[in-house]
Amino acid sequence: MSAGAAHGAGGVARAASALFAADLRRELRTGEALVPMLMFAMIVLVVAGVTFNLPEMGPDDRRRLAPGILWTAIAFAMLVGQARALLVDRDEERWQGLLLSPLDRTALFAVKWLEGLLLGLAVELLLVPLTVVFFDLPPGLHWGQLALALLLGTGGLAALGTLLGSLTTSLGRGEAMLSILVLPVASPILIAGSMTTAKLLAGGTLADASPWPAVLLATLGLNLALGALLFESVLVE
Repeated sequence: MSAGAAHGAGGVARAASALFAADLRRELRTGEALVPMLMFAMIVLVVAGVTFNLPEMGPDDRRRLAPGILWTAIAFAMLVGQARALLVDRDEERWQGLLLSPLDRTALFAVKWLEGLLLGLAVELLLVPLTVVFFDLPPGLHWGQLALALLLGTGGLAALGTLLGSLTTSLGRGEAMLSILVLPVASPILIAGSMTTAKLLAGGTLADASPWPAVLLATLGLNLALGALLFESVLVE
């Protein structure tokens, strides 16, 4: 790599790091995305518990129901959080500054994707233990493998939310339009995540859940590739 190329790559990395740090400080100060996400996720969990009358259900029924409720709560919470964060960027006219900056569009997508991923993982740190308690799930789970499945699925959802959320923001729309666009495309992630989680809750491993973990990995790679390729076009539009 030439000295000029190395300097350019270093400049992009510094600009991306500065943007990520600024967004992180803003979120830690205001909680404008994370707080609504946590509230929404907990509401979904409580409503599901009341609706399905969990105390009257047997252990097997609760175990079969939990994965779908968990992934539904994650998906909708992420939609709320990412749409909120992107709309704040638009309302504060930060997008104009970002588009005029020398920051590479792929790097900008990577920063926004990473922010969405971290928001999703932060919600799951609270949501997963609450799901275990609410549904009275067995304690002897393969926690490391469950964390990996959640990481893959959350990463795929964050990539979709970043790409399509930027599109809805440019159109002046919010969570409703983002939900209409994301949820149909995200259905492979939600199905694969639910099926993988169901197998893990039953005492199995990721290998036992095949081919669903591979679907999570493939959709993550595909969504990241599409986001990197199409993000600039979405912003220009």
